[in-house]
Amino acid sequence: MKPETLVMKIIEAIETASPTVITYNGKKISITKKLIDKYKYCKVRDDIDLERIDDNAKEVKAANAKKAADGKAAEERRHNLIMEKEAKSSGVGDMIGTIKEFGKRFGEETKKTVKQGLNKLVDSIDTGEIKVKHKGNGIFL
Repeated sequence: MKPETLVMKIIEAIETASPTVITYNGKKISITKKLIDKYKYCKVRDDIDLERIDDNAKEVKAANAKKAADGKAAEERRHNLIMEKEAKSSGVGDMIGTIKEFGKRFGEETKKTVKQGLNKLVDSIDTGEIKVKHKGNGIFL
């Protein structure tokens, strides 16, 4: 229902002095006898600009939609910055390829224990076969 229709229904209820319930955007508005008695001596101006009321309602809706979109974009950007910061400091980007290689080493050595596999890895680091990079708190192979 348009705002001007709501205004017209309220005016009609007051002029006819009949209590009624008007539903506007899913909300029920009760026009009671007490409310009618309170405003029955008020005169309705003929110069009420119902189109202006409708235009203002549209502007408010557009402004609220823009605020919601801006808020959502800011939250998404903030979340992305946090995730990028975590990925940079933890070395996740550099580790993705090496984790697969690390898993293959242990997959090939099925009969050896994890301790023996780690000892072999430490030995290959000591001999220079595998290079180690230090970045922040992470160690990269």
